Amino acid sequence: MAASCKKVFLLRSAVLILIVCSNLVHTIQVMYESFEQINNTDTAEFLGRVKKVNRTTAALNGELIIKKALNNDYKIKLDFWHSPLGNQQFNYYPMKIPPTGMCDFSKGLWQTYEQFYRDYVTNNLRVGECPMEPRTIQITNHLLDS
Repeated sequence: MAASCKKVFLLRSAVLILIVCSNLVHTIQVMYESFEQINNTDTAEFLGRVKKVNRTTAALNGELIIKKALNNDYKIKLDFWHSPLGNQQFNYYPMKIPPTGMCDFSKGLWQTYEQFYRDYVTNNLRVGECPMEPRTIQITNHLLDS
């Protein structure tokens, strides 16, 4: 397939990450700030919002509508942004999920992360599923665990 036909989806998230280091323990506190869909919506559309649960916790709610079957020609990419001082001035964070074909993602990286979404996400991608068939994925009160 021609390179111009390949779709790349960029899902950017602004994520608050505070790193507290001591001699023995490394703790990472992660909180949702926002989600943005960068490209067009003819293949997939994310309708979500970040809801403050309390002063220190935020949850993600919404739905992801997959409008056509996604095979390895479709890529997923995730970038993180952080505010080291917690002052809403976000910097790019070098931790990321690189552009990966949907089939490669479902057979590889998704095996590691799927367990964290089971209780909050319905009708989700199954490990090893390829292609990902059209569906509506519901996200309900997903909290990022530290």
